[in-house]
Amino acid sequence: MDTANFAVHPIPGIIDYAVSLNGYPAAVRPGFPCTFNFSYTNRGTTTLNNKEVVFIKDPRLQLVNTNPPYTSMSGDSIKWNISTLLPEGYGNITVNTDIPAIPVMNPGDTVFSAIYIDSTSDYNRFDNYIPLRLPVTGSYDPNDKQGNHGGFLTPAELNSGKWLDYTIRFQNTGNDTAFLVVVRDTLSELLDLGSIRPGASSHPYELEIEDNALKFIFNNILLPDSTVNEPGSHGFVRFQIDPRGDLPLGALVENSAAIYFDYNEPVVTNTCFHTIGLPLISVGVETPRQANSLGMRVMPNPFGEETLLQIDDSSADSQFLLFLYDAQGRPLRAEQFFGSEYVFQRKNLPSGYFFYQLMRSDGKTASGTIVVR
Repeated sequence: MDTANFAVHPIPGIIDYAVSLNGYPAAVRPGFPCTFNFSYTNRGTTTLNNKEVVFIKDPRLQLVNTNPPYTSMSGDSIKWNISTLLPEGYGNITVNTDIPAIPVMNPGDTVFSAIYIDSTSDYNRFDNYIPLRLPVTGSYDPNDKQGNHGGFLTPAELNSGKWLDYTIRFQNTGNDTAFLVVVRDTLSELLDLGSIRPGASSHPYELEIEDNALKFIFNNILLPDSTVNEPGSHGFVRFQIDPRGDLPLGALVENSAAIYFDYNEPVVTNTCFHTIGLPLISVGVETPRQANSLGMRVMPNPFGEETLLQIDDSSADSQFLLFLYDAQGRPLRAEQFFGSEYVFQRKNLPSGYFFYQLMRSDGKTASGTIVVR
C-alpha cells in the first residue's frame, strides 16, 4: 500500500478562547461546602495575552479560596488575569465556597452564578460564557441530571454548532456494595444521536446505543454504600451531544435518565430542560408578559448612555443575571444585580440593536431588544 503524507497548516491569526465547566458541584446544601471547577482553553492559533476570566458568584456564597489565587475581586466578580496562553493551551480554576446555613439559604432556593472569558475579537463567542442555575437541596436525591446553558439556547448558538453538555450523577444509598450500575438515557428526538461524544466519568464504563437510548454500563464498579463510605458511594458520567440544526423557536429539549443499581428497580432522575429561543424582537418600553416570565420595562428605549430596567414582582433581595447579545445572537456581556431596578450603562457598545435575556434566581426570565443611539 502506498503512503501519502499531507501537510496540515493551521490558519494563522484565529482568536478563539473558551471556558468549560468540569462537572457540576456534587450538591448545593445549606451549611455545606460547594466547589466549582472550570477550565479555560485557547482554541485559536494566536497566543492569548492578558485575557480575563471571570466567575460571578452568588453573593450568598461565602468564598473560602481559589486555586490559582484570583487576581482581583470586585463585588461578587472574581477575576483571573491570564497573561499568556499558547494555542491548544489550557488552565484549570477551582473556586471553593461555603453555602450559608438556614435561614440564609434554604432548600428550594437557587444558586445563581456565571463564568465567562473576555470575548473581545473572539472568532466564536458562543463558548465564552456559562450561566449556572443550581437548585439548593436539603435531604437531597443524589441521583440527578444537569445540563449547561442555564436551560436556554439561542438560534444563533444552535446554528454555530453549540452543543449540550450533560452530567448524570448517582449514589449508592442502599446497604450493600453495588457491583453493576447502568445509566440509561433515552434521548429527545430533537437531539442528533450521531453527534454523541462520551465524556469524563468517575469509573470506567462501556457505552451501548439502542435506538435513541444511551446505556452507560459500569461493570464490576464495586460502588460502596453510603453508610460504609459516603464519599466513595458517588459516581457520575458526562456526555456532549448536538441539538438538531433545524429546531424552531420555542422547541423544548427535555429528557431524564434511569439509573439501575444491580438488578433493582431504576431510580429516575429529574427532567432536564433546554428551550430554543430568541429574545423578543420588539423595540419599546414594555416587555410582553408570558408564562413563567417577568414583566419589565426599559426606559428610555432607544437610549444614549444609560437606560433603566424596571422589573415587576421583585424586591431589593431579588437576584438577576443579565446577558446581552448582538444582532447575530453572539454574547457580549454578562452582568449581575439585585433589586427591582437596574441602570444599564452603554460603556463601549456601538450604536445598534441588541438582544437581552434577564434571568431571576427563581428561574423566571424576560427578554427583549434594546436600541443604542
